[in-house]
Amino acid sequence: MQSSIQIERRPIRPAASFRHATMRREIAAAALMLAIATGGSATPAAAQERLSLTGAVKRALQSNLDLKRQRLDVPIAQAEIITAGLRPNPQISVNADLLSSRLPVFTPEQKQYGLSLAVPLELGGKRDARISSARSAVALTQAQIAESERQTMLAAANAWFDVAQAKQTLANIERAKMLFDSVVAINTIRLRDQAITPLELRRSQIAADQYALLAHNASIDVAHSRRALTLLLGAGEPVDTDGSVSFAFAPPSLDSTIAHACAARSDVQAAKVSIEAADANRQLQEAIAVPDITVSADYLRQQGTPFYGLSMSVPLPFFSHNQGGIEKAEAEHAQAQYTFDAAVRQAEAEVRSAYEEYRARIAMVERYTPMLAESETVLNTVQYAYRTGNTTILDLLDAQRTWFELRQAYDDAVIAAQRSAATLAITSGLFPDA
Repeated sequence: MQSSIQIERRPIRPAASFRHATMRREIAAAALMLAIATGGSATPAAAQERLSLTGAVKRALQSNLDLKRQRLDVPIAQAEIITAGLRPNPQISVNADLLSSRLPVFTPEQKQYGLSLAVPLELGGKRDARISSARSAVALTQAQIAESERQTMLAAANAWFDVAQAKQTLANIERAKMLFDSVVAINTIRLRDQAITPLELRRSQIAADQYALLAHNASIDVAHSRRALTLLLGAGEPVDTDGSVSFAFAPPSLDSTIAHACAARSDVQAAKVSIEAADANRQLQEAIAVPDITVSADYLRQQGTPFYGLSMSVPLPFFSHNQGGIEKAEAEHAQAQYTFDAAVRQAEAEVRSAYEEYRARIAMVERYTPMLAESETVLNTVQYAYRTGNTTILDLLDAQRTWFELRQAYDDAVIAAQRSAATLAITSGLFPDA
């Protein structure tokens, strides 16, 4: 088939001198198309703040709106400490009675007055237990916010890598499009000189149009990922990546990484604090079971005669001594212990999985590297051969497709490796201080 095509082309091939002139025009046209693709189509974009991965994570911790809202839970919980430390208010009772004048032994001037001042006294250490429980609630709130911060760091890192990956995909597509734009320009000249058939020009135009559509879709993906990153970071102006996907992180051994995560990770710490909070609540419920007393000082003036006295009110805990509250607190304490055990196992499983993925991603990049270099060499060779008329457009299309697929796979593998490194660092609690 190839030989028959060559035979058909022989009558319309130009002479050697004419071919040299044609090649010069092709090169000039290709240079013109590359200049248009790289410079002429560029439009000034709005200024965007470019952030590194660490910078994006730091910005998220500072400006994320959900985190700002959650951090207000701390002063709310601290206010409960003030409430817990308040003592019961004393009570005062006043009465004034005017006895009926119809009784013969009393006259309208003989009135009865009474005054009573009652002071509740809390027993069983209720106030100290309330304060301890409120302080534990503050510590638990802070630990839960720290876990929310860790989740926000993960989300910010993933959003940052989404932008980086979308931009890299767009760059690869634009590079392929530039190639076929130059091929279209060359083939337009070749067709005019009757060196190729209209079908060959049309094939190159279809390939160029295909990459133009891919570039359009990739541009939409870039814009969408940038908006998602901007929203997550709580930034007022659009933000962008700094153009680098490198994240320098060398994890220690797997056992060391797991040990660090199980000891220092925020969700493990939150589960540990929840046990302390449940224990403080249990002590509070036991204190509530102790009845309080009310001591009052009384003054009574009856028919002109003053009376003084003391009284005390004590509830008798025959039926209710907070059995339900104590039993509930016991169950919540056991529940908190199970939550802590589950958090430790979850941290260990997540770190182990992230560590194994990180190692596999690095190995995948190493496998793709020589394949990509080889595809680059093949593409350059076929490009030169096609421009000099020594191969067909089918060979060029095949070389271009192979290069594009390997280029995209390699870039995806690199970003996946860096993403897994960041995930491992955040999951294990070893991410650099943001």
